[in-house]
Amino acid sequence: MFVDTLTGEPQENPFVPASFDDYDPESLGPEPERADPRPGNRTLSSNTSMDLLPPDLLPLASEVTFDLMRNVSGPEALVFWSLEMQKYMNTSADPCADFHEFACGSWGLHHHLSEDKAVMDTFEILREKVDHALRDILEQPEEVEAYMRANVEAKRFYRSCMDTDRIEQLGASPLQSLMRELGGWPAASGAWDEEGFDWLQLLIRLRGLNNMVLIRSYLGIDPGNHSDYTFFVDEPTLVMPTRDYYLEKEFAHVRDAYLEMAVNLTVLVGGSMERASVHAREMLRFETRLAELLTPAEEKRDYRELYAKMTTAELRENVTSEIDWLRYFREISDGRFNESDSIVIYSPAYFQRLVHLLRETPSWFVASRCCLLYEVDGRDRLTLILTMF
Repeated sequence: MFVDTLTGEPQENPFVPASFDDYDPESLGPEPERADPRPGNRTLSSNTSMDLLPPDLLPLASEVTFDLMRNVSGPEALVFWSLEMQKYMNTSADPCADFHEFACGSWGLHHHLSEDKAVMDTFEILREKVDHALRDILEQPEEVEAYMRANVEAKRFYRSCMDTDRIEQLGASPLQSLMRELGGWPAASGAWDEEGFDWLQLLIRLRGLNNMVLIRSYLGIDPGNHSDYTFFVDEPTLVMPTRDYYLEKEFAHVRDAYLEMAVNLTVLVGGSMERASVHAREMLRFETRLAELLTPAEEKRDYRELYAKMTTAELRENVTSEIDWLRYFREISDGRFNESDSIVIYSPAYFQRLVHLLRETPSWFVASRCCLLYEVDGRDRLTLILTMF
């Protein structure tokens, strides 16, 4: 049964038979023409258990592919997805003793964990399918959609990333050039102007490169007024998945791998092994203290309790005056932010603790840590570290 949205009256669902016994395969009409499956396109395996379905439905399930079912609904889709879910079950397990094993015990037989993955679940499968579709689009000639500038630029960017010969030829020089533009990386070079260092300006420039270090800010719909867009400011995301990776003994081997990566990256950009080792250890110590400042996840489950909306003047008065909020938001918005505009802030206490930490941390180290975090670029590279252990 379902409710007709126009009349409000309950109706029989016309897309699903009342029972399999009432199902008439002829009602579907002629079977659609099936294209040859593309390489890598999965089909239902011939040894899939089908004993849960009536015999008259089995012909519909043979040689069915994901691509063919993508735009199919009704009974055919019901058959297909029933079989798809059934093959992941372990019906030999007792559901009263271990329901997870009963429902998902055969998942690993069909989806093996590759060396570059930390997990393989339905979300990862969907992510891979999207990645493959994007790759197909990016590898098309530019002339196909030459009228769309963004598509052309995306394809050129993709080709530049895939040009490994050119990348090897350039080496670390583009990275070194970018570091100089950002004011230098003290861990990689002794030449650094401490007197002219402005940590907030560095964060603003990194924010322009889509890297939110120490401060996370973004534009979104105001939870208190869904018809309005506003800026949000919140705690940053750490390089490692959660604060526990910095604080708990069980993740010591991951921290060791993180240190090794930080040292290798610093040496790549031009630092000495001795300097890189010292800076990497200090970086991890600083980031561990930063993790201690963050609000535990269990205290951030209900964002409605953390919601606070303020102007920049109110942020200076009620949160901290050591961050020039107006300059920060004006620069990241290309001057479109006004002093009268409001900001939604989560975890104000974090920013109060942050400025205290920055006061007692040498400027050269703050600069090194921000540049290193920019180069690490978060979770994708760290995933490769985690899968090594």
